[in-house]
Amino acid sequence: MITSIHLPAKVVMLATMIALVGLLAQTAAFASTGTAVVVGDGTIEPGLPEDPLADPTPQTVTFGGTAVVATDTAQGTTECDFSGETDESVLSGSGTVTGTCTGPISAGCSIDYSRTAAVITLDGTCGGDVAGPVVGSCQFAVTSFNSYAVVCELVVGV
Repeated sequence: MITSIHLPAKVVMLATMIALVGLLAQTAAFASTGTAVVVGDGTIEPGLPEDPLADPTPQTVTFGGTAVVATDTAQGTTECDFSGETDESVLSGSGTVTGTCTGPISAGCSIDYSRTAAVITLDGTCGGDVAGPVVGSCQFAVTSFNSYAVVCELVVGV
């Protein structure tokens, strides 16, 4: 009766590497590719400084909007809500927001962004029905000292 098998370390390491490569290839196969357009509005609290030349100050941002998604894994319209801690001024902003999209298409995302005047650039990742890296740009419009509207175009799977 054999009670144990002793395999050479190189054989164990090779088997582990083969299994890991297979797992990574399988994960990549589930990434989405396509585009999305998001339109919505949100709040900036406590609000943008009155002085347009003031340095960015810590703010809490929220966003709610509608996304029209066209990827190889999901197509349709969904509602999205995001929030995060950021640094904002009239002329610039940056931070990270996290949130979810729910409805016929569900996804959870973490997005880093930077804003110069009215242009926002996005870079993040999503999981769920739309999964993988996400990049994009938005047009930002201040609607009051503590609210804004945006229109974003996103590319998924880059």
